Parts: sequence; structure tokens; C-alpha cells
Amino acid sequence: MRELSRPRRVLLCIAVLAQVCTIAITWPLWQVRIDVPNLPVADFPQLSFGILMLISLVAVLIWPTRGAWGHLAVLLLACLADQTRLQPQFFTIWALLLATADERATPVVRWYLVTIWLWTGAHKFLSPDWYAHCSFHIGRSLGLEEKQVLEQFVLAIVIAGSEVVLGILAWVKPRWGTIGCLMLHLGIAAFLSPLGSDWNYSVIPWNFCMALIGGWILWQANTRLPKGKLESRALIVFLIIPAGFYAGLVDRSFAHVLYSKNYPSALITKMDGSIELVDGWGDLAVPFPPERRLFRQYFELTAEPGEKLHIFEPRVWLEDEYLIKRGTGNARSVSRATFHQSATDVVEGIELDSSRLMLFLSRAGVTMKRRTKQSMVFAVAFDQDEQIELLPSLGGLPNTEQLMLNGTSVDDSDLEQLPELLKLSAIGLNDTNVTKNGLAALSKLPSLNYLEFDGRSYSGDELRNLIESSQE
Repeated sequence: MRELSRPRRVLLCIAVLAQVCTIAITWPLWQVRIDVPNLPVADFPQLSFGILMLISLVAVLIWPTRGAWGHLAVLLLACLADQTRLQPQFFTIWALLLATADERATPVVRWYLVTIWLWTGAHKFLSPDWYAHCSFHIGRSLGLEEKQVLEQFVLAIVIAGSEVVLGILAWVKPRWGTIGCLMLHLGIAAFLSPLGSDWNYSVIPWNFCMALIGGWILWQANTRLPKGKLESRALIVFLIIPAGFYAGLVDRSFAHVLYSKNYPSALITKMDGSIELVDGWGDLAVPFPPERRLFRQYFELTAEPGEKLHIFEPRVWLEDEYLIKRGTGNARSVSRATFHQSATDVVEGIELDSSRLMLFLSRAGVTMKRRTKQSMVFAVAFDQDEQIELLPSLGGLPNTEQLMLNGTSVDDSDLEQLPELLKLSAIGLNDTNVTKNGLAALSKLPSLNYLEFDGRSYSGDELRNLIESSQE
């Protein structure tokens, strides 16, 4: 390391140490694993990449620039062998490592950091879930109560805004950005520590590295605009690439989507009727990379014939996906209606509930019931008139089987706003403003077989005749 100045030598050692700590925290992730998630790009030889990663980091200390590129090569090979390793912290720490190892890379990495902060905040601003259960969980960790809705909203704005402001400062006032960089990332590290919460420990070294090396990069930067073609082109690429996330073209890990929850989730319905949320963690200490192709690959590797997968997609330009495992072959996409149907050798599919809707309903006092703590909502009860305005949103609870509206002011027009709930089998409408004519709206509920209305209960042929007569 003789060619490096003393500050660079120190910071290079910090970057190497941060990567070593991150690898140590996630050590099982880098080993040869028989059990899934083990998601190779192709038939790739399985190696114990943990030792190789550490050896490549030793090479960085001896030959900084060449070692940094060699470490990236080992990291990419490890990800080809198992895409579960596609986690943002490993790649961002590498970029910071390169910035300290090669002074030519330092200004380029600065623009990379600028776009990280800009896009991380922008994704939060663009995510409806960020203002709901994401900020709710963060607020709860900070001592806010569920009913402190305004405080949670302000918290969501402040966090997202601080990231965007830091990106702007890093662009136009880099030395001011140094202060913001230290405050933001040291604060995140403290929040994620055992003293703050039980969240993702594997990103704590990353945040320390961002605070120290990112702050140093900004402090010694002296331009507002990129110098030369390399910096200019790099900035344009760094700004454009994350936008591809919304079209499903760029992985979350490379689009700087952090904690905003605007990425897909997946739920597997097992043949015995149980469910599995595909979320990773466990001994690997990292989340499952939330990419549609990886959910599908995991499903194909683990599912039994007849089991089903729902991929919930919050991005507005992309649709939910419903899949079924047939034989020993690949998973096949099916319609939503087919997904909910069952047969002798095919399970009835279960969809993911909307966490955002559940929070809104809970705040409004709506009663929701599950059969177990891990299962989806199967029964919903409204008992206050002001809750009725949330009725059209029940599509976010697609597994609802029972809906109780007894004693509320629900009327015919409200029933017309009721979404098509494929599993809704029972509804209570006693003591409401619904008339017989309004029951025509119930014809869109294919599984309905029980109704409480006008002081009576209807089922079977009697219920079907009642609905048919309301349509005349």
C-alpha cells in the first residue's frame, strides 16, 4: 500500500474491515448449501465463497486497485452461484473500497453516492406503503403509538426528505453533505443496533462505512458538476438505472430501494393448506431478494405438484402473478380465478393481504380475524358508520370469507362498491339501509352461500332465488 496516502490507507482498511464484518455476520450465506434458498443463475459449481471472499480482501490490502477489482470478480461469481447474495450492502461497500484504493475512482463513486441518496428518498416518497406500515413500524421502534398518525406521517416525510436533501447537498455543497452523511448513516447504524431495534444487523458495517468513507469523499470533493466525460456519463447512468426498477428491469438491490416496501412479496400455498411467506432471513441474516424471477425459481425448486404461488406486486405498471406447480416441471401462470379454485390434486390458492389496508382498517376500529397468527384475514366486521367508506378497499383482503355489516348505515350504493371477493361466502346485512334491489350487487360474489338480511337468513337455492329476483 506504499502508493497510497495515509488517509487512503486508513480508509481502505476501514472498507475492508466493513466488508469482513458483513461477511462474518452473513457467514452461512457464503457456504455451500444444499437447502434452498440456493438460487444459481445456471448449473454453476458450488464453492465455499466465504474463504474466497476473505482471501480477495487480503489481496486488496496488498494490491489495492487490482485487489479491489479481484474482490468484485469473486463477489460476482458468488452471486452467479447463488442469487440470494444479491444484497446492496456488499456492492456499495465494494464501491467505497474502490474509491479509497484508486483516486481515479473517487469522483465517480461520489456521483454514485449522490444517486443512492436521491433515489433512496425518491422511492420512499413514491411508495404508498412507506407512509403506512413502514413508517408505523419505525415509529413504534422509536416509541410512537399506533394512534399517533400525524407524527408517523411527519416521520416518514422527514426520513425520505433527509435522504433527498443529502443527495442534493452532496451534489452542490459536498462539504455540507459530509455533515448530513455522518448524521444520517451513524443514526441508521444506531437505530439498527441491539440498543435500537432487532432489525437487519448485516447493514450496520455498511452504514458505518458510508458515514466515514462517504463523508471523506464529499469533504475532499471540490466541484459542483462532473469533470470530464467519464464522470458525466457515470452520473447519467447512475441516475437512469434505478428508474428501471418500476418496469421490473432492474433489481431492487441495484435500484437503491431501501425500506420503502414498494417491491414484490410472495406467498406459497402448501398442499395441506398452510402458507409460506418467502422472506429469507434465518441463519443467512439477509432478506430474500424480492425479485419476481427469484420467487418463481424458489417456488419451482421447493413446491410440490399442485401447490400455488401468489406474487403481490405494488408497482403500478406491473400486475400480480399467480402460479401453480404442475408435475415436476416448471411453474405455470394461471388466472386469478383459477388460482382460487381447488381440485383433488390442486390446493385452493391463498393470496397475500395488503399490510397497508390492514393498518388503515385497524386504525378505523374495523375488526379483522385470522385463524392463526400467521394466516391471512378470513373475517371482517364493520360496526361503525364512518367505517363504511373503507368498504371498496376490501379487495386488499382477498381471502375474506365472512363480512359482517349488521347494524351499520350501509346502503345499496355501498354494496355496489364492494369489490369482487372470490372467497366471500357469508355476509350480514341485518338492520342496514340495504333494500332488496341492492342485493343485485351480491351476484358478483361467486362463493356466497349465506346471507343475513331483513331479520332472516338465506342460503342455498333460497339465496340464489333472492339475488336473481333482485335483478329483475
